[in-house]
Amino acid sequence: MSDFATMLAARKAEGAHLCVGLDPSPGDFDLMGVKSTQRWLESIVVAAAPYAAAWKPNLQFFLGEGSEGILMLEKLTKAVQHLYPTIPIILDAKWGDIGTTNIPDVRFAHRLGVQAVTIHNYMGAEAMRPLLEEFFCFVLCKTSNEGSGEFQDLPDGSNFLKPHHQTVAMRVDRAWSSYGPGVGLVTGATHPEELSGIDELVRDRVLLIPGVGAQGADVATVMARVTNNTPLINVSRGISGANNPAEAAAGFNNQIKEAIPR
Repeated sequence: MSDFATMLAARKAEGAHLCVGLDPSPGDFDLMGVKSTQRWLESIVVAAAPYAAAWKPNLQFFLGEGSEGILMLEKLTKAVQHLYPTIPIILDAKWGDIGTTNIPDVRFAHRLGVQAVTIHNYMGAEAMRPLLEEFFCFVLCKTSNEGSGEFQDLPDGSNFLKPHHQTVAMRVDRAWSSYGPGVGLVTGATHPEELSGIDELVRDRVLLIPGVGAQGADVATVMARVTNNTPLINVSRGISGANNPAEAAAGFNNQIKEAIPR
């Protein structure tokens, strides 16, 4: 399996900076059916490929269609790898169970041929070891959704009452990276102050940053907040929902390029 970090760096060196989310909604499946939805996603892939540093299909959207959805995800990842073998794939699975239960997840991710996955932190590194040893893992840290602060922002008495997501960031940075291909953090663009705080705590990590586009965050704010790590900005509906997906992807990518310090 190719190394995610190496593939990502190569794509960024070529001027492609976007993580392109491949997230078919239940409404898309209801409107088009499974086969037409797959063809539509493949058209998004072709349109966005010149600007894609990585692809990120969200597993949950495919699970909603049962066995047909899983088969479609397998076909989609194989098609993407055939067309664009140098662009890595992040399976957005948000896995997080005990170690023995994570082993089937490893088998499934290998079956898809992805290079990276998203995982939870709550079970601890030892439980997540099967995934950490096999894939580059993006660990949920400060997520983009409303209400994420319910637990993620709780003051941590073991860390000078800093918010819990900062403890997660430091722990993952210092202790989880020794297991395998590497770790990064999921840090939402919709919380710019928290994003800045995380960027100050860790160095030279890849930050997977959702929330730009349909969720309301903007590229300029993200790029101004991330100066010590590599930002990997994810855009899903901002591309797939655009009248011209290729033009939308180019626009987001150009915004990123313009914000990179020269």
